[in-house]
Amino acid sequence: MGYMQVEGHTTNMLHLKRSPGIRSWSLLIGIASIGLAAAYYSSDSILWKLFYMTGCLFVAMQNMEDGFVAQAFPGSGGAPVSLGAGAGGRGSQGGR
Repeated sequence: MGYMQVEGHTTNMLHLKRSPGIRSWSLLIGIASIGLAAAYYSSDSILWKLFYMTGCLFVAMQNMEDGFVAQAFPGSGGAPVSLGAGAGGRGSQGGR
């Protein structure tokens, strides 16, 4: 499996897509399970248990890599013309 997958291509356009990797999904499951275990084994009220689970899920979602969509047209020198974010919705971030 490569870094980016070809979603579709024609003679005029190349459509590439990237999804979060196995590391991101493993962190999501690991951190979320810590919140679930803290809520299950604590003797706190239901509001604290909900806080544990929500907090760990928030941290887990922050560690997810953004999905990425790029379209390149041959006349542009191969540079991506339109970029977009996937599930993260934060757009393209330079330096990442």
